Amino acid sequence: MKWGIIDFVMGEVKSQKIGKGKYVSYGNEEETNEGITVQIFTFFDEDWFNKYATKWIAEEDGFIEDVLATNAEVEARNADMI
Repeated sequence: MKWGIIDFVMGEVKSQKIGKGKYVSYGNEEETNEGITVQIFTFFDEDWFNKYATKWIAEEDGFIEDVLATNAEVEARNADMI
């Protein structure tokens, strides 16, 4: 996987690397939400990311979301609307 690209994007959206493939946001809530949007539009548009990413878990205030599963559901729903 292209960790350098992921590390760069995460740094740009105020997230600090805490382990291989693990990051924690240090921005305020608005910056974090904007960062997640940037991440989604950046990574889900990349063939290499979709091919190799197996898990993307987001956790906030005890709420855990499987971002990859949520994206797959949205894409399926959007495909049904066409």
